[in-house]
Amino acid sequence: MFVEHRFREHGLDVRLAKDAIADRPLRDQLGATWWRYFRYARSDAIAGMYPERHALRFGAYSGALWAWSTKGMVRKLARVAGAGAYASTPLRRAASRFVDPGELARAMLAVSALMAFVDAAKMCGFTAGLSARNARQAV
Repeated sequence: MFVEHRFREHGLDVRLAKDAIADRPLRDQLGATWWRYFRYARSDAIAGMYPERHALRFGAYSGALWAWSTKGMVRKLARVAGAGAYASTPLRRAASRFVDPGELARAMLAVSALMAFVDAAKMCGFTAGLSARNARQAV
């Protein structure tokens, strides 16, 4: 059981602090980063937490794959615009740190790739968590 759930069981008020700063730097290796986000999402699914957030991620990537696979240029442009909106905050942060156009382009590519990598880990973890949750409920 998660600490947050235990707090609520004891009648404590648990709220989101939007101004809080939580520093979780990425791991040194991609494999460690993958497993961190996989486990976060797996735990979310087992605990029944944030299903809307995870459903939105699945929907966004499914819609993007569908749009990219069609012949319609408008759908593809909408997909690019949607991806830009999704990644706007991290991309803006990266853009503020680089002046050289070549470094900026590489940073934008790296940020986008890492976001997709982390999202894939979350989708895999959430799927694994749903399987684990269903197995526990079946017992």
